[in-house]
Amino acid sequence: MARKKGKKIISSTVFYIFVAGIATVIILPIYFLVSISFMSDQEAYDWPIALAPAFSNTFLLQQSDDIPGGFLISVYSRSKKDFSAIFDSDDLGKMIDFVNRKTSSKIPKSLLEEKIQELNQITAQNKAQITELKKQLKEENINISRLNRDIVKAKQKLKLIDPEDETFREIRENYEKQLEVKTQEKSLAEERIAQIEKKLREIGGVTFKVRKNIFASYITFFRVTSDSVGALLRSIQVALLTVLISLSIGGMAGYAFARYVFKGKNMLKLSVLFVRMFPGIAIAMPMVIILAQMGFYDKPIGLSLVYSVGQIGMTTWITASIFMGISVELKRLLRFLVLHVGELSLK
Repeated sequence: MARKKGKKIISSTVFYIFVAGIATVIILPIYFLVSISFMSDQEAYDWPIALAPAFSNTFLLQQSDDIPGGFLISVYSRSKKDFSAIFDSDDLGKMIDFVNRKTSSKIPKSLLEEKIQELNQITAQNKAQITELKKQLKEENINISRLNRDIVKAKQKLKLIDPEDETFREIRENYEKQLEVKTQEKSLAEERIAQIEKKLREIGGVTFKVRKNIFASYITFFRVTSDSVGALLRSIQVALLTVLISLSIGGMAGYAFARYVFKGKNMLKLSVLFVRMFPGIAIAMPMVIILAQMGFYDKPIGLSLVYSVGQIGMTTWITASIFMGISVELKRLLRFLVLHVGELSLK
């Protein structure tokens, strides 16, 4: 008895794990598609992509090194755990427009001007430190470039030496040691650059947060796409008609397969899925001719009929399973209640 109960528990567990796995495979892609649709360009192109869209963006404002009197604005990347530069300009209007398109956050001009004043005060107070840090940063970037060249050269030389040839073993080991040393030096230089940039942000930059418009992508779509509202309404109309046709025909067929016994039932039930075996292009031309003759060509009802062709068979199988799960006694009880409620209402 205990063994039988244990087998039942194991089989139930395996079944629920299987169902959960199938649900995950179906739901996760839909979730990511919906989630990405609410993300800004900056979030969508970050890697790895965040699991959910942000509701606000954190910006860093610094003085530009390339444009006299200009400013560099960066946005915090949740994937990189650091700020990414997005625009460098002395035109505040262009900066606001670009940041809005890139991050879906519209920075108020008054807020930006306020932060610029705050930035000017901070940079004036820490001018000597900022100048020294920028000098160190420039030297480290030059050092990184030199190390990258040395690493590439060492790798190229190693490719020319056969690993199996013992004649050049000592030379190969020497190049490998050089490559290891240069790689370590590069890692240390990158750490120093990160520390310098962090210090520069602290004494030569200001941060602020702006709420993000998560519906910006949808608003842009409806603005730039002609007849987008009409297309959306027609799509909803086609979807509803497809569901209505598929459920009406498939539901009646499913009830017949679930409740009645007749000759050739299993073969007929299987045959309703045959239409899904044919590629869409194989029935495209016949469907176009039939729809044109019926007067449904290039109309929502015509497209609904085309979609319903492949869905009726699946709807039949699904509804048949549902009706088979409903006991006959429950059906009789429901019929009894409906009849008596009708009689009472007539009295």
